[in-house]
This record gives sequence, C-alpha cells and structure tokens, in this order.
Amino acid sequence: MLKLVIVLFAVPLFAVACMPNDVTGADGDRETFEIAANTASCHGVAPMRCLIVNGQFFYDPIDGYEHVEGRSATICTIATPRSEPLPADVGSHEYRRVRCD
Repeated sequence: MLKLVIVLFAVPLFAVACMPNDVTGADGDRETFEIAANTASCHGVAPMRCLIVNGQFFYDPIDGYEHVEGRSATICTIATPRSEPLPADVGSHEYRRVRCD
C-alpha cells in the first residue's frame, strides 16, 4: 500500500517540481513590478528616496529603468543573485528590466 501511495503522489509531485517554469528567466526569477507614481523617503545606509514597488519600499536600482516622478509604471524584471561577498549596503540581487511577454 505504501508503494502505491508513493507512486501515485510522490512521483508526479517530483515530476512537476522538475518541469521548467515559464516565469523563470535564464539569469533568475522574472517578476512584474507595479511601481507607484511617486518615490518616498526611506533610510538605507543614509536617507534616500525609494521606489514603491508592489506596495513596499524598493531600495535597489533597476538596470534599464529610469523612474519619472509622478508617473506610475508596470515593468518586468529579472533578478540575478549578486556575487559574494556583499557589501552591507546592497541587496542580494541585481534587477534588470526585460520585456513583458
């Protein structure tokens, strides 16, 4: 009975986990960012202005995106892990704007 349960549930689950994900890019995870029209005061290592992405502060730059204050945007990005060792004032990923397909 246990072997039947493994075959019926574990094997298909493993197969699905190994399938390519169409939202994963070659460099990392593809994400859609809903960027608010206005930046907000935030504090990293020093006081700065942050984008508001999906309702939360976003501290990192996005390669290929130039924010225009007062204009909201929806963009797609690829997140690529940064190389170790990381300085204390940078995020663990670099973000690059890509086409939304």
